[in-house]
Amino acid sequence: MPKKGKKGKKGRKKKGASREPEVPFEYARPEELNEEDPWVTLNIHLISWTFLDFTVEVPTSTRLHSVIEMVRKQHGYSVYHFEMYKNSRQPENELRDPLRTLHELGIQGGPRSAKVSCEILYDFKANPIPQDLLVPEVKLKEEGPRFGLGSMHAYPSPSPH
Repeated sequence: MPKKGKKGKKGRKKKGASREPEVPFEYARPEELNEEDPWVTLNIHLISWTFLDFTVEVPTSTRLHSVIEMVRKQHGYSVYHFEMYKNSRQPENELRDPLRTLHELGIQGGPRSAKVSCEILYDFKANPIPQDLLVPEVKLKEEGPRFGLGSMHAYPSPSPH
């Protein structure tokens, strides 16, 4: 049997060489670089529950799709089919087009230092879970009388796997 090579000395660094820690990648959108652009503080509220409410400051040039993605992230990406409303849940206040900017949807901003705010209400549908994953199919098997309970007994069906 041939001799095995020694391990451990190849990957060592010299004592004098130090490596600088890596800086995480930071992305700054062009809108965030200009302080004169109109900004708005969105107070985002789930209609039926207040636990997942949050606030975010964005320029009015932000698309509604970006706001929807923030909400999806808040829910762990487990929601879809959003209904979003500006200030109150009225049909005329519904925000429908995710490709339009907040300004195009009628949300007015101001200088970043002015702290202009707007209420956004939303509702959603959760991603469906297939029923066969939740409850195993139950088949009735006919047997003779058992402890006076009759002749029909429930047994879970074998799994298809």
